[in-house]
Amino acid sequence: FYQRFAERRRDDPAARYDLAVAQARLAGVLWDLGEHAASLGQYDEAVGLLEGLRAAEPGNAEVPRRLAEVLRRSGTRLRDAGDPG
Repeated sequence: FYQRFAERRRDDPAARYDLAVAQARLAGVLWDLGEHAASLGQYDEAVGLLEGLRAAEPGNAEVPRRLAEVLRRSGTRLRDAGDPG
């Protein structure tokens, strides 16, 4: 669902931001369900979207804050899984 939504609105920064937030939330749920590889993949996709938005919208202070949060969570998951990253 989210992928189709994002594809239709790929030129809309707000939609890409919302998708990144949704992917990060989904990553947390997947982790809790024991789907660690899928979770880390969702974190990676969220990071990619947020990095693109950071470059496209350097004046938007919310994007780097959210990017830092997602990177922290992803790093914590990697640490918890025993993966040095």
